[in-house]
Amino acid sequence: MDIQTWKDWGNWLNAVVLDAASRGEYVVIDKGGWEPGAGWWSSGAEPYVLLGVFHKKRVEVDPLRGVMQQKQLELDLGRSATGEARETQNWESIAEAKPAPSVKPWPDAKAGGGATISAPANADTVGVAGTVGAMAVSGWALTPLDVVLTFCTNPSGAWRP
Repeated sequence: MDIQTWKDWGNWLNAVVLDAASRGEYVVIDKGGWEPGAGWWSSGAEPYVLLGVFHKKRVEVDPLRGVMQQKQLELDLGRSATGEARETQNWESIAEAKPAPSVKPWPDAKAGGGATISAPANADTVGVAGTVGAMAVSGWALTPLDVVLTFCTNPSGAWRP
């Protein structure tokens, strides 16, 4: 696939990630499919790319199970009575990939073979998540048509720039 197609898909994915975050969702990209006995996440979720905005130190994403786990119990999850996030700081834009991409800005692989990029969440950092995600996916998919996007509920809630 030519580089321009991946760039175009990355630009489209930028908007997808922003929209998902505003709805209180994060995005997981993988090869899709389903194997009997493996559950909804067919291949143990490898390879995958996870893109989203999360409240710092509130939740931990376990993409291998497709579930969120609380890192710490807190009475105040930083939400108003309507469920909207009260705080604008302490949000982080996260891009995680396994296997680790071998292109910059992705860091070297950590133990387990994956890599994570994080930055304080704002319209600029969240707005390029799709671009870095597309860079990672292009390492293991022939075209953007070879992957599926799954939208998962983010326990951190909706993020607004």
